[in-house]
Amino acid sequence: MSFEGVLLEDVMMGLLVIILSVYLHAFSAKELAHDVKEVLLQSHNQDPNVDELLNLLYMDTTTQKYYGYPDRTTVSPPYFVKSEHSPNSTVQLGAEVTLHCKVNDLAEHTTVSWMKRHGDKLKLVSVGLEAYSSDPRYSVAFRSPNDWQLKLEGAQHSDEGHYECQVSSHPPIVQPYYLTVVGK
Repeated sequence: MSFEGVLLEDVMMGLLVIILSVYLHAFSAKELAHDVKEVLLQSHNQDPNVDELLNLLYMDTTTQKYYGYPDRTTVSPPYFVKSEHSPNSTVQLGAEVTLHCKVNDLAEHTTVSWMKRHGDKLKLVSVGLEAYSSDPRYSVAFRSPNDWQLKLEGAQHSDEGHYECQVSSHPPIVQPYYLTVVGK
């Protein structure tokens, strides 16, 4: 078999996996997985990886129902709420600043994270209520009903830049912020 044949087979398998995962969310996972598994096994010479993949997809799409969490197909996706706070903030050098990220309809096992952009790279600042930055000036807070806050004490010029509030939904959603630090 040629390299192009192997590559085409990998692409086709990837497309089948994507299609399967979409259908598994919308239909009975067990019945569909069985039908698709039969087709895939006939066309891929009983590849054991197909069976393992289908079982993993089945477990992933049915676990929430098993544990009593809301069905993904009926839950409203999370969304950002327009806030009285601007996504562009200006703070004096050395002052404290709080960025507000208001999110409605967070589902079970969905998290809110804060990131700071450095050029093309993102630096993780927090996940949920846990700060992951090595910089102790960062802290996070939650104010009911939906306000996820990133607090920064003693703002420095190096803190200026792009920040993001990210929600780990499927697909993920991102709210951008820009912090300007002024003063000498």
